[in-house]
Amino acid sequence: MIKKMILLTSLFLAVSLTAQTGRILGKVINSKGERIPKAKLVLRLASRNLSKTIYADEKGAFFQVGLEPQLFEVTTTAEGYQPTREQVKIDLSEPVQLDITLYRIGEDRPAQLGGVRYGATANRDIQNEAFVKEENPESSTSSDPAMKLDTESRQFFNQGLPLYREKDFKGAVDLFSKAYQGMSAALQSMKDEAIKNELLTLLPKVKKAYAISLYSSGNTKEGTVLLAEIADSEPDNKSNADIFDMLVRHYESAKDNNNATKYRSFLEKAVGPRPEIAYNDAVAAFNEGKTGEARTKVLKAISADPNFAESYWLLGMLEYSSGNIPAAKNNFKKYLSLEPNGKYAKDIRQELNGM
Repeated sequence: MIKKMILLTSLFLAVSLTAQTGRILGKVINSKGERIPKAKLVLRLASRNLSKTIYADEKGAFFQVGLEPQLFEVTTTAEGYQPTREQVKIDLSEPVQLDITLYRIGEDRPAQLGGVRYGATANRDIQNEAFVKEENPESSTSSDPAMKLDTESRQFFNQGLPLYREKDFKGAVDLFSKAYQGMSAALQSMKDEAIKNELLTLLPKVKKAYAISLYSSGNTKEGTVLLAEIADSEPDNKSNADIFDMLVRHYESAKDNNNATKYRSFLEKAVGPRPEIAYNDAVAAFNEGKTGEARTKVLKAISADPNFAESYWLLGMLEYSSGNIPAAKNNFKKYLSLEPNGKYAKDIRQELNGM
């Protein structure tokens, strides 16, 4: 018996923001190789007087994301140990692995310690590099409200990223909201043109993370507005494919065919023809009794991907329902050749035995 088909959900394309920012991770140990818990690390951007403090965990491990691909100074301290300081060049392509050795107070340590670390393994150590100046409490960071707001907003963004990567959108949404609102406000009064240009580059990424978190945490109304703003402002941006996909699924469920068609066209431009979308449309038409429309759409799915097995199953059922048994057999067999253990394989074999 031919079964009623169910509309499939199109695939969700995950967003990755960490590709645009750098990461640093590692551990703090003593001269014997023992882990030092709760060590304090101050990461300071060498190009301007901005800093962030992080702490190693109970096992001496630390991790920080969302760093600009620039030169950072890392100062590490722990109770009972001599402080150490070195410079690290953050890379976008791979996380920088930084293992830091602290020496106890009074313990001899190498005459030259620190330098500049590069790359994923941090294995290049260039000595005698000049460190940036000590932090000045009277610097522009503290005197310029826009700079301070920018720094705080970036910290909120950094805090939200791990939650976002774990798909804890409810946990991330408030942090991203503060980051987005803060950066937007900082832009209005930012005097430093270099930092303002950096913000203009970073803000769209923050907005994207905020919009997806907002929508995925249940606030679909406001989330859809932001997602649509992003999509409409950059309809040809391939990196927005996940945004287009979310909007297609949203408007399909809302039965808003005009907007669903609009963002489906954006999506197809970004990733090429998607057979599952045409197939889903064919299924919907078939379930509504529109066999002619279903045939057109399933042939479009096959044209987009000749190896999309479920299209042959649907086409076989369309031929079967129209009484064209030989054509139905050919399409069912094509499905089995592509998916011998697929979810429709058992039903198809039963149908073939009865034909």
